[in-house]
Amino acid sequence: MKKKFPDVDWRGAKSMRNFIVHEYFSVDNSFVWETIFETIPTFKIQINDILNSLE
Repeated sequence: MKKKFPDVDWRGAKSMRNFIVHEYFSVDNSFVWETIFETIPTFKIQINDILNSLE
């Protein structure tokens, strides 16, 4: 998947997950808020494009 869809920020998605899981009590809410409204919408479009290409 990474080679077929290099424009997707795979590392960023994994890093965010690890950050939230391992730094639960020190997560900056503004960072999470920014991710929700600025990063996830683009990521969602990319994932939908991937799913559509698999059909």
